[in-house]
Amino acid sequence: HGAGAGVAGLFIWEDFITEEEESQMMDFLDSCQPPWKREQFGVPTSYGSKHFGALATLKPVRTVRLPDVEAGEFDLPKEGLLADLILRLRNRDMPWGKVLKSFTPNEVNVNDYRRKEKPRLHMHWDDRGSYDEQICSLSLNGGATWSFGKGGSSNFSEAAEDAEPPPLLRVWVPARSLLLLSGPARYEWQHGIPDSDDFGSERRVGVIFRRVRVPSQKAPSKKGSDPRPVATPHARGIDASGSAAAGLVPRLGRGGELASALIISTNWPDPDASAAGRVTCCRIAVLKERGLRVAVAADSRPGSAMQKLAKSCGVECVRITTNDGESIAKLLEQVAPQVVIFDGFNAEERFGHYVHEGAPDAMRLLDMQDFHALRLGREGL
Repeated sequence: HGAGAGVAGLFIWEDFITEEEESQMMDFLDSCQPPWKREQFGVPTSYGSKHFGALATLKPVRTVRLPDVEAGEFDLPKEGLLADLILRLRNRDMPWGKVLKSFTPNEVNVNDYRRKEKPRLHMHWDDRGSYDEQICSLSLNGGATWSFGKGGSSNFSEAAEDAEPPPLLRVWVPARSLLLLSGPARYEWQHGIPDSDDFGSERRVGVIFRRVRVPSQKAPSKKGSDPRPVATPHARGIDASGSAAAGLVPRLGRGGELASALIISTNWPDPDASAAGRVTCCRIAVLKERGLRVAVAADSRPGSAMQKLAKSCGVECVRITTNDGESIAKLLEQVAPQVVIFDGFNAEERFGHYVHEGAPDAMRLLDMQDFHALRLGREGL
């Protein structure tokens, strides 16, 4: 029924699957590998769980990695009902299609709640450093009353002893429905099923679809090989030293290919013509050293400056035009950038809205090197 009352960014669509599909999914989950386990990401749970696809852990450090199939971990299935449901999430002809048109989950986590075992899903936020914004949950074999509380203690710290817990908003989520957390529902409200009496049937299975922010890497192919977990920064694109260029950790490109970056400018950067051009070329070098394919787009005529940039920096150069949304959309589709850098506020002003619409999952960075208020401030020191 669309937006959930009282919680901005919460959506619930009933009858995402049919009763027949629900029965088929239950049979599949009960018979497929991996087996049900009483732990999740190494932590004991009061319910059964199984996992497909990319993995994320929070302690002792935040790490993300691809599954190690040789160690008994399982990737997302490429065919069958579960694979079909992942595609259905982005079906633009369905009521949820417009909201989820760019949602590409690479992880499916499944929880098996048995009411007689007194299960509880504690109030929590899904970690924002490990997962993209949109998170979907499909209810199978029974509904449940979810609780939402604004604010609360974090996943890593206890609330103060005298702190009052936030008032809870309770929302019934029926069987076969799809729930989406986005925006404030994702980042401002905790969610959970904290009381076993909130489960509406003796058994309920929740299928959670998320996008793990996995750096570009190949899954291990040899038995006993190191899956090489990679620590990710807590802030988007900023490492502990505060360097945006050094802290770029791209997500996995489509189909597992090398991640790519796009730099958008109002002219072709020239390291011999200005300090700003030299800085931009240095950033191109940093991105390429980290294994990204880099393209540069500028609202400027092709010519010797473009040819010089392409040859000296080894980048693909594409001309774009202000107010030409169709050509920019085509460029974004071809490059499929995980990182988009605007090399000045004029570039962001002209093209930022196209990037937000055409590449909503890309990390967007605004280069402040030419911001005149900063320049005047430096000159005054």
